[in-house]
Parts: sequence; C-alpha cells; structure tokens
Amino acid sequence: MSSHPVRRRRWRRASLGLITALALLVAPLAIAPAQADDEPSSFGLSMVAGTGKMMIAGNEPGPDLANPTSINGSYDAETGQLTDVNFSSPSVTFEQHVTKPITLTLQITEQLLMMDPGSGTGRLEADGTLAFNLGLKLRVQIASTVANGDCYSQPVNVELRSTAPYDPATGRVSLKAEGFRVNNFEVTDKCSQLIVTNSGPQFEGTNNRLTLTAEGDFGTRLEQTTTSLAVAPDEAMNDTETTLTATVAPAAASGTVNFYSGGTSLGDAPVVDGVATTTTKLSAGSHQLRAEYGGDQTYAGSTSASVAYQVRAYATLSGDLPGTVRRGAAPQPFTFSVANPANGRDEQRLRLDLAIDQDPNPNLCPTCPGYGDYVEAEDVVWEFQDGSGAWQRIPFSGDIAGGDAQLLGAFGGNAGFALAAGESRDVPMRLSIGNGSAEGRKLKVTAALVQVDASTGESGATIDSSSATVQIPLAERVPLESIGIDILFGGAQPYRYAQGYDIGWRVRLNNSAVPATGYPDGRVEFFVDGKPRSVTVGAVSGTIQQVPEGLAQITQAVIRTDDLAPGNHTIQVKYLGGTNHLPMLSAPLTFEVLAPFGALYECSFPTLGGGSGSKRMLIDGSADVPAYAGVGSEVDLGRVRVTVGGDLRNRQYASENLTAEIGSSGTASAATGVIENPNAAHNDYRILWDGGTGRTTVSGAAGDLVDVPLDRVRFYTPTGDRQYDCVPVGRPASLGLVRLVGTDLTVSPAGSSRLGELVTMTATVTGGAWFSTAGSVTFRDGNQVLGTVPVAFSTPVSFKTADLGSGAHQLTATWSGGIGFPPVRSAAVEHRVASPTVTTLATSNATPQYGQPITWKATVKPSPATAGTPSGDVQFAVDGNPVGSPVPLVDGVATSAPVANLAVGSHQVTASYAGSTAFGPSTSAALAQVVAKGATSIKATPALVELKGLKLHLTNLSATLTGPAGPVAGETVTFKSGVVPLCTAITAANGVASCSGTAGLLGIILALGYKADFAGSAGYLPSSGKGALIG
Repeated sequence: MSSHPVRRRRWRRASLGLITALALLVAPLAIAPAQADDEPSSFGLSMVAGTGKMMIAGNEPGPDLANPTSINGSYDAETGQLTDVNFSSPSVTFEQHVTKPITLTLQITEQLLMMDPGSGTGRLEADGTLAFNLGLKLRVQIASTVANGDCYSQPVNVELRSTAPYDPATGRVSLKAEGFRVNNFEVTDKCSQLIVTNSGPQFEGTNNRLTLTAEGDFGTRLEQTTTSLAVAPDEAMNDTETTLTATVAPAAASGTVNFYSGGTSLGDAPVVDGVATTTTKLSAGSHQLRAEYGGDQTYAGSTSASVAYQVRAYATLSGDLPGTVRRGAAPQPFTFSVANPANGRDEQRLRLDLAIDQDPNPNLCPTCPGYGDYVEAEDVVWEFQDGSGAWQRIPFSGDIAGGDAQLLGAFGGNAGFALAAGESRDVPMRLSIGNGSAEGRKLKVTAALVQVDASTGESGATIDSSSATVQIPLAERVPLESIGIDILFGGAQPYRYAQGYDIGWRVRLNNSAVPATGYPDGRVEFFVDGKPRSVTVGAVSGTIQQVPEGLAQITQAVIRTDDLAPGNHTIQVKYLGGTNHLPMLSAPLTFEVLAPFGALYECSFPTLGGGSGSKRMLIDGSADVPAYAGVGSEVDLGRVRVTVGGDLRNRQYASENLTAEIGSSGTASAATGVIENPNAAHNDYRILWDGGTGRTTVSGAAGDLVDVPLDRVRFYTPTGDRQYDCVPVGRPASLGLVRLVGTDLTVSPAGSSRLGELVTMTATVTGGAWFSTAGSVTFRDGNQVLGTVPVAFSTPVSFKTADLGSGAHQLTATWSGGIGFPPVRSAAVEHRVASPTVTTLATSNATPQYGQPITWKATVKPSPATAGTPSGDVQFAVDGNPVGSPVPLVDGVATSAPVANLAVGSHQVTASYAGSTAFGPSTSAALAQVVAKGATSIKATPALVELKGLKLHLTNLSATLTGPAGPVAGETVTFKSGVVPLCTAITAANGVASCSGTAGLLGIILALGYKADFAGSAGYLPSSGKGALIG
C-alpha cells in the first residue's frame, strides 16, 4: 500500500509548553524521619485529586497551591533533545497535625525528558497537516527537610498535530496535543523511600495540553514506499511457528517494520535490503495480519494490505479409566472422548495408542518375593463398543517375562479414523483383568491420540495424551504390622512441649511385605485424648489426612497446643484402610504440655531453599521502666531483657542483633543472645538477650496503669543471613507497667472565636490525688508562652486571654511536675480566631421596573486585609425576610437567584455572611432598592364580525399585554366599542386576553374598529390598543 509523500524537515528551534489543570498526585510519600527529638517517626503526604489541596497524615487539607503546575522549554533540532524543560511548582510549607507537630518544607520540581534523544518523528500529510510524535517521561524530584529523591513516570507517547496547514512563506507551523495522560510512576530503588506504592494516574489527562512551534524548511518531500506482506506456511496449527515477511520497496529503504494481528503487536524487525522478517506462534483462530513500515530520513512510511490467516487447533482427548480393577471381576466400563474444535482441521487418520507399564516393575527385582507376578498381554481384556453395539477386544502385545517394558495396544487400526472440524466422538470402553494376573500391582496406563502415517500405518505426531493409574487389589486385604508415631527430630521420650508450641508428628504405616502387597495407601485420622484432632500437613488442615502414594508415612503432621491444658495428653492415629490393607488403630502415645513461660508469637523466616516458613515461639521480657510517665510521652527503658524459646533445632539460633518494637512507636535492641538453658531439649530451647536499651511512647488515659508491650521481635542467626520476625498471636509480652499522668486542656469557646474575644484555657492534671497542690501549669500558643499559673489547692487551673491574633493556634498546657513525676504536656488543641470581615452589596439593576428580574451580589473581604479568601454561605434578605436559601461564596463572592416579583416601592436589601472557622460573620449595610411600576403596551388583533339584525357579533377579540420583562399574565383587559364595553378577559401566561361581544352597528361604524384597554394595576402602568374588524 502506498503512503502519501511527505516533505523532509530540518528543525532549527521550537518552543514547548504544557499546562495541566489537575495537580500532581504523590500518594503516599513515606518520608524517612529526621533525628530531632521533636520530629515524628514518619508521616504521609498526598494531594486530593481535583481539589488542589495538600493532605498530611489523613488530616484536613492544607493550603491551596498558588497556581496550576506549568511547563516550558524548547526543542533542539540539531540534537533532537528537549532542553531547559522543567515544571514550575510553588514551594509549600506544611504543618503536621500529629502528637508532635513539626514544620516541613517541601519542594517538588518536575522535568519532561525525551525517552530517546532524537527519537521524535514527523510526517507531512497530503492535506498539509503536519504530525509529530514524541516519547517522553516525567521526572519528579522531591526535596524536603527530611528526605530527598526522584522518580520517573512510565513512558508517555504524544502525537502533536498542526492546528493550521504549513505556511511555506514563513516556514513555521504550530502543533498541539490534547487529552494525553501521564501514567503511573515506576517505584524503583531510587524513589522507593518516597513513593511506597503506585499512586494511580498522576494526571487524569483531560486537561493536559502540549504545544510546539516549529521552524524549518519543509519543501523537500520524502520518497514514497510500498510494503507487502507474505505469511508462511499457508495455514498453521496453534503450536507451530508462523513466519511473517515484509518487503519494502524501494529496497534502499531502512528503518523498522512493526507486525500486527489486528490491534495486537507481534513485534518488530529491522529492514535489511528491503526485507524484514519475524517468527511467532499465533493463537488458534482467525487473524488479520499486516506490516507497518515506519520510514526513515529519506523514505516515507507505508502499511501493507491485511492478510487473512487461519490458525487451527488440535483435537483433544479425555477419558475416565477406572481406579480399581479386580482379577476375574466383571469388566469396568469407562469412556474415551475425542473432540475436534470448530477451528480445528479435518482429521482423516487418527488413532488411539495405548501403553501399560507395570508398577513395581518386576524386572527391577526379579528375586524379590511377589515380584515374579505380573500382568501379561493375554491378561488384559480391553474392549470398545462398535457402531452396532457389539464389544470388540483391542489386542495387546508385549512379553514382560521376556524383558519388554510395556504392553501395547491401539484403537483405530492402521487406517485410523476420521474426525471433521467441530465434530466429537465418544468411545464406550471397558476393562477387565484375567485371573492369572498379579495381585497388588498398579498399572500405569497412557493413551495417546496420534496421527497415522498413511503409507506405513506407523504412529506419527502425538496430538494429545492422557494417563491414569489402575490398581489391581489383593483378593483379600491384609493387616498392617503396626502404626508408628514419633516427633520428627524429637529426640528421646518423654515428649514435652510448652503450651502454644506446634508439635510436628511423624506417622509410619509399617508393612514389611511391600513387594507382595504394595505400599499402604488411603487416609489416616488423628485423635488427641480420644477425640478427633485437626492437624496440618503441608497446606492442608483437617482431622483426616491422605497418605502420600508410595511413602507409607506422613512426614510431619502439625498439632497446635493453644487449647491443650498443661499436663499429660495422648495421641492416636487410625488408619482407615486402603486398597490392600485393613484399617488399624495405633496404640496411644503420651506427651506432656508444659505451662508457657511467656506470650505466644508467630515467627516467620526465610527457608534455605529461598521460600518462607513460620513457627510458633514463646517470648517473655522485662525492663527497668519508670513508675510514672506523662500521657503520650517518651520514656527510656533500661536493662531490657528478652527471652525467646521454642523449637530451635541444633541450637543454631543463639543469635545476634535482636530488635524489638515496643508499643506504637518505640524500639529496643540488644547485641548478642546467650543460651539460657543449654541442657534443655530442643523443643524448649531458650535464648536470652540481656542489657538492651530502648525508648517508647506510652499512651492511654491519665491514671491508667499501662503495659509496655513487645509488639514485635526480630533476631538473626549467627551468620546473619536468616532473620526471624515474630509478632504476637494474642496479647503480647510486657516489659513492665507505667502509671500515666496527664494534663487535659479545654478551650472556651470551643473551636473558634472572634478577634478580640476572651478565650479561656482550662487545664486539669490527673493521675494522682496530691497533684492538686504541686507545681504550676504553663499555657502556650505553639512555642510562645502565654502565661504560667501556680497550682494552689485544686485543679483545674485556668488562664484567660483576648490577645490571640487571627488564624490558627495550637494551644497547650504543661504541668511542671514534681518529685518523682515528670512534666506533662497536654495534647495540642487547635483554636482558630476568625478574622473580621466586611460584606458589601450591589444590585444588578438600580432602577428596575416591576416584573424585571433583579440579582444582588455580595462580596466578603477580610478587614483588615489578610491572607486567604473567606468561604461559607451568604443569606440575602429583603425587608428583613430571607430570599431563597443561603448561597455559598465562590472566591469571596455570592450572587442571589433572580427575583422578579418584588413589589413596587422602596425595599431594604441586606446580605449576611455566616462566617467560618477562619473568618468572622458580617452583614452588609442596607441597600435601598426602589421598584417602579412597569410600563406596558397592548396590541389588539383583527376580530371577525357577523351582522345579526341591527347588531354586530364580534368573535375572537384578542389583545396581548406586554411589560418590561415580556408578556404580563393575570391582568384584566376591557374590550370596547367607543366607550361602550363589549367584554373583559384576564391575560394568560403568554399575556393574551380574548373574549367575544355584541355591539350596535352605528357604534362600530363610528368607532372605526374596537379598542382594548388595560386600566393599570399595583405593578403596571395603563395602556390601550386598537384593533380592526374583518367580516
């Protein structure tokens, strides 16, 4: 297919601009903590989509961004690079609303980078439209007071198109792309500390706009090309390869050809001597294949014609062989099904090849007892049902005694059978084994659907296959010798485990006559203290478990001991019987559950094979903790002792580098653990870390006696390559108890006040009865001391001030403490002082007439002028009565709904701003709104007249009354002949009044028609109009 010729372009310089109306979304940013004592351990930062508001740790929105993010820069035609391209974002300062606020200065800088310098490609189409393609990435650099880093978006492919045809006179063209989107950011090592997860689309894209102004000589056109596509073979199967060959003419063309099936890319290949080739496996079905040549600096791109191509699917085989066939028993029926899909090929020569293997193979141990018994070809009676319903035997060949490994048979003969596309065939079959064959043996049967060689009758390619195992059971089942139970790696009895530990039991089905009777198969049931007990084998939990085939044992069945009381217990295993073996109940085995020395934890660890595992351990701890601490304060922990005990096989876990998470924000660490009980069995082996240090924050209500909990414990093996990570199953272990002392602060009025209004701060110290006579309370606004009040004989203690400035305040109260008691600071209470406002009011019409709609605009501004714009609602009122519902401010302005029915006369209009947390309420001065009567006009239409004697009957008298705002409804119009009334009517919604009347002939003649009079009303001035007569 030929392409349109395109003129070659030589780019000199261009300018680039991008404006996004949606703000950048960085969610969530995990900023690593700084080390200052007053800074939190971590926080989250995000931007709410579509609002331009920043959010911190899920709290209220922060300040507005000043302007939408913008991009500017230029395109360098010589290098193909975008240069000096960067985003312009405001530097924003945030205060974090958490227990210990800090101020974070965050600078976000963005850059737009080309994926591959010089990769921009363009084309000039026949209608003069120029298109230009760029591959870009967005780079985001984040610099803050606590962390720095940068991230890159996934590729952005943008196509710009000219907004007007290329102008040869100026050599300039303007291009534009709109509505493209910037994809998710890629979380790499470079930015993993800043972006924890993909935060969704960074730009929604509907408002993105990229513009480019290009200058250059576009006079030379590219040479046109043609591309053709050839596909081989002519038709393929779904597991065979298809070769696509594209030929581009002229052969001197270079570059790349992209291959497609419909809209799906099949890959690309370089053009060499005018040819590009790719090989692929296509899915079954119909395909429309094409090749797209992308062009180069001399030759234009072109696309081949589509090639319809069919990929066929193979026929499939399924069957349901019987699992057990007894010697000499009646044949066991089953069915083999062959299905040829609708998109398959017509098959002419299919055959079902059958192979039977012996298990165990008698040739592996010819001298073993029972191994000389095997199944020969004459023992296999395998039949199929033909079209007439008769059963036909399939002959099998092979001499196992002579050394053959398999017995072989076939359904379909040397000619095979046909199966058209979309056709299926069910073949009823049955199987029996003769009396002379072996017992206790397994037959591994494989059925293969093959294509038959037409000339030789030999088996060709295998299309599909199915296999199954058929058991020939003993004539009578035999008992096991015994059932053995022990603990895997458990050492000598008696078995002792602490409550909460997992116990791994090994179960063995003992049977020395395996060659003759086969390995025991089937299932076993577990009992503890005579009751069924759930165990876990691998990933399967339940009271009954399957015995793995060919093992005669369950290697590890895990029993949890959470609900087993300390003391002696028994375990038993019941074998439920199998193909060749009778059921049996084991003898009971006694084990002891010990009282736990600590709390129960689930510990995960990496396995040596690269996977992961877990086991339960007991952990206990203690530390030197203060007797008292303030609510929410950090306390130092001295001599932290942590004991870890459990199934620590081979004592390899006497470990290093223990770390513990304490409460919501504390940590403790200890360097080296020692063996606490070196002579204990491995299942109660304990490691002690002694002398660690740490800090934690204690939380709760004042007066509470709270735990210092071990919420997480991690330690390493001595080599440092395997970490154990332990979390509590239930209540965690405790390092000690601390009594909390607290200072509660209340502020009145709550939430907000007006500028200059008296604010009362009241502090209450709790946690002990004698606090009421000790120390003092210091009240602060952020870090500024407002005042200090001594504690006399009782709390609460109050402080009053009217000096708080406009804006938000973080108010706290700190009790100075006493002997043995630390100072205690209250949580911050945010209080906003509303800035005074002034509301002004303006009307849309200073001199309205009755019926004309009027709107009023209220403007609310801070007074004196401060940062920010008031938000909230404005209520408009006329003569003291509310008009409509409150109207929200938009950029400090609210406009009422139109009012058209304001009565004639003077009215007092006001606008009342309700205020917000940041701005105080205000009411405008009254606006005098004078409404005059509305001027009217009346237009009468010609009426029909009919002479009846000396009277004229006038029908369809009609007139339209119009006021300042259009038709006037509900007013009375009088129709007259001279001064004699004919009839009256009320105007409808369209201002029309109509009626009929009778008049004297002489009066009508003298009046020269009729008249419509409106006498005026409370709202409208009078008017009249004259109408003609027709008849």
